Amino acid sequence: MEPLRAGYLLLGLALLLGACSETDRPVSPAGSVACRLELQDSRYRPLLAPGGIATVTEPPTASARIGLRGLTVVHGLTGQADYFAYDLACPHELGQLVRLELRETQLECPSCHSSYELLSGLGAPIAGPARSPLLRYRVHPLDRYRLLIAN
Repeated sequence: MEPLRAGYLLLGLALLLGACSETDRPVSPAGSVACRLELQDSRYRPLLAPGGIATVTEPPTASARIGLRGLTVVHGLTGQADYFAYDLACPHELGQLVRLELRETQLECPSCHSSYELLSGLGAPIAGPARSPLLRYRVHPLDRYRLLIAN
């Protein structure tokens, strides 16, 4: 029983000390993502215009699923139906426990200080230690005022 306890102690210590890992691990969703956004809702109205960005940190409906840490949805600059959705979990963080924060047109990690661009649709890191892009989900425009985000 003593070796088992020591193993759990070492695992806990490693998780505590390693909030930002030295190498990025691929981020995979904890479960399926299925979220419908009504763009007439004031929370998502910025998505009506190209360059608009909205975050979803609480499911808009009881049945909605919003990924590991929530979603950021972006209306791209190149086309009317050009939308991108990213998970708010930092791909550089061990266990994806840290939620990224929106700063103008970028997402920033409050822990490892990595920044990610949003408008191109790549979610690529632009500053900090991160090397992996954000986890991206598919966005299906249902009509001018409704989007379905899924994986």
